[in-house]
Amino acid sequence: MSTVNELHSLHVAGNTKYTYFVLAATGAAVGFAVQKTEGLSLSWWLLPVGMATMFWAVSFGLGCRSVGMVQRSIAANITMIQVQDGTFHVRASRAAEAEAAEKLQKQIIDFGDKAADANTGQFVCFALGALCFLAWRVAEMIRIS
Repeated sequence: MSTVNELHSLHVAGNTKYTYFVLAATGAAVGFAVQKTEGLSLSWWLLPVGMATMFWAVSFGLGCRSVGMVQRSIAANITMIQVQDGTFHVRASRAAEAEAAEKLQKQIIDFGDKAADANTGQFVCFALGALCFLAWRVAEMIRIS
């Protein structure tokens, strides 16, 4: 395996671990918010917690989208290699194979871009949720004292 391929594999593995880490942290944050608000009566004081939970739900969805886009990119990459090697299950002319490989390359780039955008959105929404939750805790301390 070439150094570029090894580095690419490490890069994909690192991004995947990061995505799963934020997914797990998001789940833990929602659980913590539920635990901290258990037994409280509904009031406008809980609005920041609701906003935090909404941001975390969006973060979770974007994390799932990122994982899906990475998987689609990998599948398209495998298909492109099979087309280029001539091992794809449908035989076609060289021109058709080249056209298919070009379309697959565009898909791979598109899926990668969508995964990167989803990763960015995942983190931003996670951080916004944390800020909303922190704002609620500060407001709650002010209200109680």
